[in-house]
Amino acid sequence: MVIIDLASVASEDELHRLLQREFDFPDFYGRNWAAFRDAISGLVLIPEHVRFVGWKPLAERVPELRLLGDLRAWPPSAPCATAAYRCAPARHASP
Repeated sequence: MVIIDLASVASEDELHRLLQREFDFPDFYGRNWAAFRDAISGLVLIPEHVRFVGWKPLAERVPELRLLGDLRAWPPSAPCATAAYRCAPARHASP
């Protein structure tokens, strides 16, 4: 499981920059939600499980993110096999 700490994020742009770094999106990543959808559906392999820490406080700091709902755990509901994004094999964290 990949854990992404959102505590230092103060804007939607900063969130996109963090996602770009954590998921190794290409340099041409557009840092918007359409580009995010494109990236996770064909450009990069997303870990099978991602945990976003600090989503609720971030949504309070950046109100436009409330439209995304609660993304504390990835994938939101569907198993990787049926989701519209490309999943990397699960990697287990070291103890």
